[in-house]
Amino acid sequence: MRSWSPRLTIRVDTAGEHTYAPTRMPSQAPEVPWALYLADSRGRFRLLCLDFDDRQGNQPGAARRAAEQVSRRLHQLDTPHLLCASGGRHSRHLWIRLAETVTATQVRSLAAAFTQKYKDTFDASGLLNPTSGCARAPGSPHRYGAPSQPLRTAGRNAADALAWADTGADPSVVDNLTAWAGGTIPASTRTDRHCDSVTLTKRLRTIDCTRGMIPGTTRPLPEHIRALAHTAPSASADTSRISWSIMLSAAHAHWSLDDITAAALTDQLPGLEHLRTESGGAGHGGRRTRKTPHDHIAHQWERALNAVAAAPATPKADVLSHARKHVRAALATAENTPFFRGSAQGFRRWAALAVIADLMYRADSTDDFELDVRRWAIAAATTKTILAATVWELIDAGWLVRTRPHSGPKAAAYRLVIPAVQKVGHKVTHPLPLAPEHALERSRAYLNHLGRDVWQHHKLGPVAAMVHWTLSVAPELSRARLRHTTGVSIDVFEGVLTVLTANRLIHRGQAVNRERVYAGVAGYLGVAGMLERRQTRYRRESKVWAWWCSEIEWRAAPATAKPSSPVRDLYGRFPTYSGGHCDWSAAMRRVAAVETQGAKASTHTTTSTP
Repeated sequence: MRSWSPRLTIRVDTAGEHTYAPTRMPSQAPEVPWALYLADSRGRFRLLCLDFDDRQGNQPGAARRAAEQVSRRLHQLDTPHLLCASGGRHSRHLWIRLAETVTATQVRSLAAAFTQKYKDTFDASGLLNPTSGCARAPGSPHRYGAPSQPLRTAGRNAADALAWADTGADPSVVDNLTAWAGGTIPASTRTDRHCDSVTLTKRLRTIDCTRGMIPGTTRPLPEHIRALAHTAPSASADTSRISWSIMLSAAHAHWSLDDITAAALTDQLPGLEHLRTESGGAGHGGRRTRKTPHDHIAHQWERALNAVAAAPATPKADVLSHARKHVRAALATAENTPFFRGSAQGFRRWAALAVIADLMYRADSTDDFELDVRRWAIAAATTKTILAATVWELIDAGWLVRTRPHSGPKAAAYRLVIPAVQKVGHKVTHPLPLAPEHALERSRAYLNHLGRDVWQHHKLGPVAAMVHWTLSVAPELSRARLRHTTGVSIDVFEGVLTVLTANRLIHRGQAVNRERVYAGVAGYLGVAGMLERRQTRYRRESKVWAWWCSEIEWRAAPATAKPSSPVRDLYGRFPTYSGGHCDWSAAMRRVAAVETQGAKASTHTTTSTP
């Protein structure tokens, strides 16, 4: 539930009187009733809890039957969700964890539709209040009875259903459920939310609510912010503004909630005075210590994280830093280079380069960057084997320089350069006459387009994805101009158009750009969910590798000075065959089992010492 929470705080009924107060996310689950916020601090919903109450006067089991009916509908849509028994014997909570946030307007329409459809059982209160709406979390005690108990859901046992729900649901399920229940979808949400609006930057610049930080390598604060933090504010200074400036910079520097809390309460940095104390008010001199400084810090830090995560790129080219100008120049050059066009492998090179460019642009740095092949492959919507070969092609062509090989759990380091001499021998292309300064935006849009399951089928692939995307952004192109723009041969081009038309991705010469169509074609071709399954497998492989590296370090240490190994504590001794060779399959199963059980990285399990 720590990973589910859209905020750094939860609400706890400490006195057992149905009075929930906000509290910083604890390290252990409270023994009293506690609830998760459904929306983040910006009022956008990350969680949906459909609450069906077993009220007096209703037919026995009405709430249970209503929840199971909705669950069957979600199962038909292949939407991950979790049923929980809550409160009374037949009361149910149906949880949906969204992969992306949705607006309060959408959720309000959903609540209205379900209130009309299930008048006697449905409680919409949590869905109507994006500020403080919450619901008792799975596993949370009830003040009068048993805890909220996960149940068998959509044919899966409780543990598998919890892991399934944890993968996240497509946000389109909100509108689907609204329409199914007979409601009206808000006009502002009827357009395709996924087209060009969900960029790679937004997907990677996420907030880790478990640790309270934007994932990345923690770095020191800039010199002028350090000076601000170590200088005591004057009596007339705006301590709130000073603290806010420091927190924004710390969030950019990948500090965690524990880091900012320690800086404010342990190190007592003068610039963070506002986090420790509050004004004494009229008639009272000086400042007084806050009653709950930890909760106040958690709330303010959450605001800072949301502000930094949603910060848009600098819109004016004349104020771009040197690093961002370098990235844009590299993409503009690559966009007009035949090396990145004309074939499936050329388009794979373009996707791999676009991932690097986006990361560097977001980091605003030309320094060497670390990126493991698995994460790189996921972002480029390909496999790690293909991505590894593509990276070496970029290195051979002079677009990348490998400055450090990988070592243990540390990924290799690279540097993005613009080669003076371009690789020749590829088909000549005639790119669209578009502004070169927008090459970054085009690369992000293409990555977003490529990140759909439908392009994973061998009949489609990178060439079909590029042809379809090009036609989407330039629907006025003739067939001949479209082929020259992509640079593919006549035979390949005609074959791709035939396949796209046969699968209804092109209709009457125009690209069909609808999520429903993408999902339907992916399901028909048998590739639905392929990217998600690959991401799950790669994530587990990375954990297994980190486990093995930790195991090697532990084994190499003398018996009297074994190092602390949280990974080994979590998973146990690395499995081996009788001859001593590593059993990688068993290790993968162990990591998968720990994930399924909802184990957290901070949990220490007792294992036997060899």
